[in-house]
Amino acid sequence: MSRQRVPAKILELRGAFKAHPERRRQDAEGAGAFDPQPPAHLPAAVVPAWQYIVARLPKVAVYESDAVTVEMAARLLAQCWLSPDVGALRELRQWLSALGMSPQSRTKIPPAPRSASDSAFGALRDAGDE
Repeated sequence: MSRQRVPAKILELRGAFKAHPERRRQDAEGAGAFDPQPPAHLPAAVVPAWQYIVARLPKVAVYESDAVTVEMAARLLAQCWLSPDVGALRELRQWLSALGMSPQSRTKIPPAPRSASDSAFGALRDAGDE
């Protein structure tokens, strides 16, 4: 089995495009901004699980196209709260990992882009522009 493709943001942070800028590419964006409100069709018993998961999601990697994944994880979490089934716990772990909610899966998510003024020298540079 071949290796998974390294995201372009991670390659950018590593400096891979300095020597070969023609290889620069963009990863596909999600369908739109993620709506943290639970869907209307979600059962009332699952809404607290949805809110629990959404409050802890890594926001940089979640788009509207991930709403079904969050819904599946919320349904499994609500089920595990009622009666912890080993099979449901295993499946929940996989869904949460797909959302970047495990230490290993977070390593695959690039950090949020920093602006120049976030660095220690950015403030000095911005002051010189005045």
